[in-house]
Amino acid sequence: MRQKHGCGVAQHPAVCACDFQSCPPVCLPPCLPAYLLSQSCLLACLLASSTCRAYGQVSSFNPTNLSVASWIQSMQDLGATSAVLTAKHGCGFLAWETNTTLPDGSAYPYHVPAHLPVLELFVAHCRAANIGYGFYYSLTNNFFLNVAGHYVRPASTLLPGQAKVTQQQYEDLAIAQMTELWTQFGDLTEIWLDGGPGPIGPRVAALLNITRARKAAAFNGGGGVSENAVRWCGTEGGNPQGYPEIWSTSCCGWCPDGSGPGCMPNATGAAWYPSGVDFTLQ
Repeated sequence: MRQKHGCGVAQHPAVCACDFQSCPPVCLPPCLPAYLLSQSCLLACLLASSTCRAYGQVSSFNPTNLSVASWIQSMQDLGATSAVLTAKHGCGFLAWETNTTLPDGSAYPYHVPAHLPVLELFVAHCRAANIGYGFYYSLTNNFFLNVAGHYVRPASTLLPGQAKVTQQQYEDLAIAQMTELWTQFGDLTEIWLDGGPGPIGPRVAALLNITRARKAAAFNGGGGVSENAVRWCGTEGGNPQGYPEIWSTSCCGWCPDGSGPGCMPNATGAAWYPSGVDFTLQ
């Protein structure tokens, strides 16, 4: 099961150590509330929307009371043994300084500033606490690149501040960013592909197989990509579909949705594809 907070609502100050008076209303990667997945915490933030009022304005991401150590202490208090950081959600903002570039050769600008190395701090504190770690990277949306539902929207919809890319350029850039995440920060315990890999599933699977995320559990989108996939239960309301009869076996362990036509999770399936359920903690 997974517990989640919402940033800006009542919560334990050690979980989201952010000065709420100075937080922008959306897209604040350094303010990362905690999720609980069994014994694993997912650190997320108000990037859940595919649109961001502050897109392109990196200066707006500047919390005044960032304490990554307090996040890790909260995980230890919860008894968590691993943690997942939301490295990129729907806005396209990155929680690390990427070396990837836009099609015109300029640097991908939409990431944390140099004085706020959120991802690196997260990894260092997890290692010090002997907590496994991994990253959430959603391929579904990237508002900065005008991507929605895995596909680049028509050029006529481009807004000021958004970067213009083709579908191929977006896919290449996403693969390059995931390559950084999955190769530069050590062996990963868990990865999240919220929304699935979309049309680049084969490329994601090939990349996963040669990186330090190869043995990681792949939650919510790992079907068809990873042999260690954990399927989403289908709701964040706390009541899994089909409860109390929920099976972790299926006749298809590599189907994108975890089952496939005529192959719902069942008692006799040969494929191990456990379900994850999440619920609000507020």
